Amino acid sequence: MKLLDMSDYSRPARLYWWAVTSAGLIVVVNAAASARGLTGGTLIELLALMAAAFLAGLNPIHIPGVQAAIAPGDVFIFLAVLFWGPAAATLVAAMDGLATSWRASNRLTSRLGGPAIIAIAVFVSGSLFERSVAALGDTGLPGTAVLLISLLLMSVAYFLLNTFMLAEHHALKRSKRVFGLWLRGYSWMGLIYAAAASAAGLIYLSIIQYGASSLLAAGPLVAIILAACHFYFKQADEREKAIERISRIHLATVEALATAIDAKDEITADHVFRVQVYACGLARHFGLGKPEIEALKAGALLHDVGKIAVPDYILNKPGKLTAAEFDKMKIHTVVGAQIMERVNFPYPVVPIVRHHHERWDGRGYPDALKGEQIPLTARILTVADCFDAVREDRQYRKGMTRDDACDFLRTEAGKQFDPTVVFAFLENLVTFEQEIQTHKASQQPLLTPTTQAGLSERALSAVPAAGLAQPESELPDYVRHIQSSRSEAAALYELAQIFSKRLDVEGVVSQAVNHIGRAVPFSTCVFYLKSPDGNMVTAAYAFGDNADRIQGKTLAMGHGITGWVIINGRKMCNTDPMLDLERFIQANDDNYRTTAVFPLSMGDDTMGAIALYSTELSNYDSGQIQLLDSASRLTSTALHHAFLSEQARDGSQIDVLSGPSKVCLSIDRTM
Repeated sequence: MKLLDMSDYSRPARLYWWAVTSAGLIVVVNAAASARGLTGGTLIELLALMAAAFLAGLNPIHIPGVQAAIAPGDVFIFLAVLFWGPAAATLVAAMDGLATSWRASNRLTSRLGGPAIIAIAVFVSGSLFERSVAALGDTGLPGTAVLLISLLLMSVAYFLLNTFMLAEHHALKRSKRVFGLWLRGYSWMGLIYAAAASAAGLIYLSIIQYGASSLLAAGPLVAIILAACHFYFKQADEREKAIERISRIHLATVEALATAIDAKDEITADHVFRVQVYACGLARHFGLGKPEIEALKAGALLHDVGKIAVPDYILNKPGKLTAAEFDKMKIHTVVGAQIMERVNFPYPVVPIVRHHHERWDGRGYPDALKGEQIPLTARILTVADCFDAVREDRQYRKGMTRDDACDFLRTEAGKQFDPTVVFAFLENLVTFEQEIQTHKASQQPLLTPTTQAGLSERALSAVPAAGLAQPESELPDYVRHIQSSRSEAAALYELAQIFSKRLDVEGVVSQAVNHIGRAVPFSTCVFYLKSPDGNMVTAAYAFGDNADRIQGKTLAMGHGITGWVIINGRKMCNTDPMLDLERFIQANDDNYRTTAVFPLSMGDDTMGAIALYSTELSNYDSGQIQLLDSASRLTSTALHHAFLSEQARDGSQIDVLSGPSKVCLSIDRTM
């Protein structure tokens, strides 16, 4: 039966639905048969009350923040019990339940199950009302007291039956515990049922005492109360939505800041998500509450926010940090905690940010806490973050395999990590990985077979930056700019460090090309040097495409782009590369598109030039040109010193500004 599709129901949930719906149908049919005994005028009044209950159920007053609404349907149900008994009230309840289910769901199972549950609850509680009135009437209590007490008992029974049957239905569907589900979702609604019973009792007594005309006086008052409630809840809902929008903006701002900072340190969005899964899973394992879980979600994103105070050359240094550099690195925990204190999160993020580099053996920083002195949330994040970080490739090291990373945690348990947390992490790792895979499977593929087939062979074989988990096109522009700036600054810093050592000419050229190639793409790179007589320019070193056809060839001084750059001592970028290359290759078969040529100068004298030619870029942007300008200055100084050293060592008469006439050299660009 497609109309009764219950594919998302468990077997117990399906059996429960059929049992309740069948019982409800029997109750409604029995109530309809009993209502046949009502007289014409009374029957019209009952039908009018049923219609009113249905219309009220379609237009309730929604309560902001909860999945509930206020409607006068329950008042009509209690009035039907008072005037005509449980059978009539059951019919009114069925109409109210039908309207509510019709409004809340498009599924036939809900539109049948909802009225059935409320019909059963009203029939049972209405029968209890009749028995209560009969029992209390023999005690000598005043009639009004008997009526109100019986109504209160009915409202309690009606509330418990209706809400528990609903909770049982949802608990079976979701495989949850019924009492916990009822406590969270329905327990607060008892006051609404009691209020409806009180209102029905007062209306009933007013009609009995003063006649139906009393409703004319009460009607406007009830309308004003309902209108006031509707207006108040509408305003409250708008305020809640405004607060939610502000909260989303606040969170987006924090995430953008964290992403910008993480871009400096090669941290990826995938890494953050995995750490959140690991950390939150461990928090649930240890029975931590919602505030701690929310704090770990934020902590996974923001724990390194203090690295904004750490220079890039330290964050991305390939080798070991010096003592001074490590001291500078350590301040990021304190700075991060201070930043988080100003944010004033409603959950404990600050301890995580401050203490995520503490060690179980007390040798961590910034406070050298030991053992359980370290907050449990910080110990959890330390394990989760470290496990995932050591598995990612970074500029200065290769990532570990999964098994190696697990062995690393076991080795460091009791030293760097809390052994209890490590044991729990490894015990639940498969579950965490399944959650991550489920999330990844639900995401859009990064490359479809069609788009992948359209990529060039060079693009498919290119080695991505270490740790990069997303294609560059998927990253926001600001992240790409920050990562580009970081890689450029790191390349220049490393180049300056290397050039501070004593290198020969070939070593200078080799290091310059390798470091430039990391930050700025090129198809061909040529180092041109002036000849001893200053009339010619020699392509002394060539790398990349057509290197064997270019290296050793000469240009007349002043010819082409390079000749102009050397004579004038000024760079020239984004012009036709064939102005140089037509002297070396017969035709532009490789489709060279742009070039960037920079002088190698010391003071006012120019010894040569660095030229980059590209078949892929349409032009070099301002950031790349600025980096190449800085790199050419560093290289010029290093070459000058290398020429002087070779001259002093060999006792030769090499012209420092002209260099060797021809040197053949092959350098691996992937160093």
